[in-house]
Amino acid sequence: MSIHSIILLAIAVIIGILLIKFVAKIFFKVLIFLAVAGIICYLIFFYTGGNRNSGEKTFMLYSLQEKYCAGKLDTVKCECIINPLLNDLNKKYKSEEIAEISKDPAKTVEVLVKLLSENRTDIKACLKEKNAEHDWNEFIGDIKSLKFGDKFRDAVKAIKTEE
Repeated sequence: MSIHSIILLAIAVIIGILLIKFVAKIFFKVLIFLAVAGIICYLIFFYTGGNRNSGEKTFMLYSLQEKYCAGKLDTVKCECIINPLLNDLNKKYKSEEIAEISKDPAKTVEVLVKLLSENRTDIKACLKEKNAEHDWNEFIGDIKSLKFGDKFRDAVKAIKTEE
């Protein structure tokens, strides 16, 4: 074996090692990306309920109606807050539109914030008439505790603080 052959063999080994390191680096980056994507998909579709239950959702106001109006546990919130919001919702949207809105949390939030903004003065007047102004803050607190994200929480906070 000549010196040239040994030098070429050493260069080939070095290039081979560098090539293996480069391929391994890319492979691990792709593997990490796929693992993160898999975890995100799991969280979106299975852990939180995600889109797999989207056809079964009802509009949030109907859930709040069950909470406040069923069994007449909180008649003031039912009469002054929930019923006016539901009446306005049913005037503005058909049942098919409400079902479609309910499937999209962002659209649900948008509609709810709009309804709260438009009916705030009537709701507050009714609560004042019934001597239950504190119920507005409790209701807004209940709404804010729902998991719709910071954008929704900020929108509700803006409604609460508007005077």
